[in-house]
Amino acid sequence: MNTIIAILCIIINSSFTKDTNYRIALFIIEHLYEVPSISMNEIAERCFTSVSTVKKFLKTIGHNSYSTFKFQVENSISVRTKQMQQRHQNMNSDYALRMIQTIYPDLDKDTLLNTIHAINREIQQCDRVVILGASYPNALAVNYQEDMIVMKKTVIIEPVIPRILNDLQNIRENDFIILTTISGSFFDIYPMRKHELQKFKHLAIITQENTDLNSFASAIPVRLPVSKDNEKYNYFLMSIYTLLKEDYYQMSIQN
Repeated sequence: MNTIIAILCIIINSSFTKDTNYRIALFIIEHLYEVPSISMNEIAERCFTSVSTVKKFLKTIGHNSYSTFKFQVENSISVRTKQMQQRHQNMNSDYALRMIQTIYPDLDKDTLLNTIHAINREIQQCDRVVILGASYPNALAVNYQEDMIVMKKTVIIEPVIPRILNDLQNIRENDFIILTTISGSFFDIYPMRKHELQKFKHLAIITQENTDLNSFASAIPVRLPVSKDNEKYNYFLMSIYTLLKEDYYQMSIQN
């Protein structure tokens, strides 16, 4: 279902320039639960643009009035929340674990679950999650992104290309970064970026078990067995994001 949240995610995920539409979409995502109580004037002011530009943005995504847009925001939150509750009751995390154990039978389940929980404990204390990786692994995180936004945690997905990497200053000090580099090639292709990433305090790296992460002392590693079967990695990543959001959901309802 293409909720308003999903449409906003499409805009920020596909924007190679941080233009006005990107800023408006990101602002709404970061203030999703405030939208019903704030004016269009305030959105314009805080996005450093005009009311007419905000109106044009809303029309582009299919809304001729701000009131109908606000209604759809509230409706999207309600629909997505009910979907998450239903999935949680059906123990979606159990299915994800079985999938991982099927494709990687030697992977230690308890270690993986402890790693997932450690990542989420840090995410709870951070402002946002920023996912870095190649375009297709990043696409596997979109469902995770939408559910986390509904759980009041902004998730930004950035493709790893040189021009975007030059813009790492957009990552905030209290962001949690998830870097996907299955083969470890990110560090070979962008050696200077390896040094830049080391300065961030909150970082998880999803990679093969033979990737050298000695220079990332504070990073949480998510290790995969070495394999030439890339499809296995895709199933693993989908399952990892399922485990992350299910564990985060459980933590959120306990607090």
